[in-house]
Amino acid sequence: MATLDKHQAVPLTSEELEAFREAAKTSAFTTGLFARALLRYALAHLDDPAVMQAIADEKAAAAQRLSDGAKIAVAARWGTTK
Repeated sequence: MATLDKHQAVPLTSEELEAFREAAKTSAFTTGLFARALLRYALAHLDDPAVMQAIADEKAAAAQRLSDGAKIAVAARWGTTK
């Protein structure tokens, strides 16, 4: 049996974390076991268009968050920009 000696932190919003914890609790799993099961399921279904769409959606959302953060940083350093 493989040793589970690696860890991955994933940033979440407060709402996402609460929903995740509630879903794990409803399923009667610890959050760690629940996360591992979801991750393994997603990895096993990368050929599923719905899984790939979820990944693409998250990639787009991450790009938007980075862009928004950069705009805030520029405004803080040099004042409001158009």
